[in-house]
Amino acid sequence: MKKLKQIRKSKGLTMKELGKIIGVTGLTIYRYEAGIRKPNIDLAIKLAETLEVPVKELFTDIQS
Repeated sequence: MKKLKQIRKSKGLTMKELGKIIGVTGLTIYRYEAGIRKPNIDLAIKLAETLEVPVKELFTDIQS
């Protein structure tokens, strides 16, 4: 989820704030951003809705 960090920052949210909104910890958001873990489909949908982007955009690599 390489774009998650970029999108989150563009919305002015910290990892902790985003985590609180979707019901996980800031550490969990860090793990998603770092590629250590992937969210289940329900959390991926919550992330996308919160960040106002399509789910597939969260899983797309950052364009150079």
